[in-house]
Amino acid sequence: MRIPFAAALGFVLVAAGPLPAEPPAALKPEAKFLPDNCQMVGVVRVEQLLTSDAFRLLEKESPLIARQQKAIAANLPLPLDQIDRIVLGGPVTGEGEGVFVVHTRKKIVPENVVWSKTGFDLPSTVKVGNYELHRRRNESYSIVADDLLVVGKELALRLVLTRDREPMFSAGLDAALKEADLSVTVAFALDVASVRVARRGDPVPFIPGLQMALAERAADGLTLTAKFGKAVEVRAIAVPSAAFDKSVTVLKDEVTRFAEFHRMTLKGSVADDVLDIFKLNVAAEPKRVTASTQFGAAPLARLLNELAK
Repeated sequence: MRIPFAAALGFVLVAAGPLPAEPPAALKPEAKFLPDNCQMVGVVRVEQLLTSDAFRLLEKESPLIARQQKAIAANLPLPLDQIDRIVLGGPVTGEGEGVFVVHTRKKIVPENVVWSKTGFDLPSTVKVGNYELHRRRNESYSIVADDLLVVGKELALRLVLTRDREPMFSAGLDAALKEADLSVTVAFALDVASVRVARRGDPVPFIPGLQMALAERAADGLTLTAKFGKAVEVRAIAVPSAAFDKSVTVLKDEVTRFAEFHRMTLKGSVADDVLDIFKLNVAAEPKRVTASTQFGAAPLARLLNELAK
């Protein structure tokens, strides 16, 4: 399955570029089953998210969140309350396929996999390397350990199930991952450097308040994390491009412009605590530009409700 992302950032490995790197230790054991040369890697700590005070309030106050949770749960091979975390990786542009690795809270009982007993698209089982692959027309799956279930298209799963090594990540993705706190509730890392090669003159995606083409030229990597507890803490870190003059200044200016644009757009239609979601703390250093904010779940719910109108 292709992995969507709002900014639609992509990846093409440059053969003459730096040597690829192995995944960080924080992604093991799931990383073993991610594809080579991922454009994006993400971690969603499902149990941590669902049990947080912030998410419980969001679920109650925002119909959009409640609908999305229901839709996501309906498309998973296991019930949400059995999942500890999900690690995903793959392309966001091009023809490649991504893989989801579901890490469960308890030992997986094969008969409890929802897709094994639905009335349509029932799996057929074949041996692939040391694993059993349950083939389906849509997403296939394989139980690769007592608490690990790998999900993806059949070809993508065959590639990772027969590969007897860790995946290799690009230098750009490796740089982004080094900036990411992979222990928080939600974390994504993107290789931006190769997007400039992959785009090949195609228009950049439109993001209101952001000069996307300029920001893309100025960054080599990007991380986005969110920590859910009583409140929500969001942090974005851009890795400046050494090949772009004044990249740190450009990134700092673009982040500031993005936040101010949304504050001005929403001003007068929402309360001040909602506007404060876009009140970013921006810090510029030679090797990173960081933007962070913290807010309650109630203002976020009101913002989502306003945007859903």
